[in-house]
Amino acid sequence: MKHKTSQFQMTFEPELFTLAWSLWKQKGHKPIQKLTVFETHSGNKIFYSIGLLDYQTLESYYFPSQSIFANYEGAFAEVGRALDKAEGI
Repeated sequence: MKHKTSQFQMTFEPELFTLAWSLWKQKGHKPIQKLTVFETHSGNKIFYSIGLLDYQTLESYYFPSQSIFANYEGAFAEVGRALDKAEGI
């Protein structure tokens, strides 16, 4: 799912992102299916970030950082870095 505007509560905390990921897993869900691509427009450029839907509110999103990226690769790599760090990889 891709959102062009943000009308949701957004939290930019790596620890909360990984806790939310773990909660989805504990409840028997696949957290990868709960990720959403967000677009930030700046002039004629588009930047991307990936948010994880909050299990409890189903309205808020957790982000692994405040960074935005010029491509999908960078945005998804940020998710991977946050998860690897939480696992100690």
